[in-house]
Amino acid sequence: VEEKQTLVADPHNANNTLCKNETSIVSNIGYGLNSRIENFSLSRFSENLNKSRKGMLYVLDLAQRKGLFRQRLLAEQRPEA
Repeated sequence: VEEKQTLVADPHNANNTLCKNETSIVSNIGYGLNSRIENFSLSRFSENLNKSRKGMLYVLDLAQRKGLFRQRLLAEQRPEA
């Protein structure tokens, strides 16, 4: 499995970040098993990726509800003493 993830600022909304995932799954076992292994791996990878996204969204939502982002922004805007 080879995975590449790129995060960039949304050019249309400064409050958003865009995430691009690229994944390649290749099996070199042979014996007619390559496609079966690749399909199984893709299925498992997709399931795990969806779980990971749900978890990250939960954490971000929780942080936003607790005001953690706002507190950080305010702290960054304060002039140093």
